[in-house]
Amino acid sequence: MKNETQFEIKEIIPDPAAECFSFTYSGNDKELSVFLYNIYGQLMKKEEFNELPPFARRNVNINGLSEGDYFVKFLQERKQYTYKIHIC
Repeated sequence: MKNETQFEIKEIIPDPAAECFSFTYSGNDKELSVFLYNIYGQLMKKEEFNELPPFARRNVNINGLSEGDYFVKFLQERKQYTYKIHIC
């Protein structure tokens, strides 16, 4: 049986967000990539998190991004989750 990557994003707070947002991660200790896209699909920010513990809360700084709706994509190996947040 193939050992697949298992991870989950439990929550993203606050929403709407101003200076940063936090996410709660549950999974393995592999690298996690976080991408923020504007509503036009343009990549606005990328952040890498290495060797996360099985349960972790991490912050993503969003200073400098314009107010509006964004899509946050969490990617680990081939598995991904995408959420919509509002930056104010």
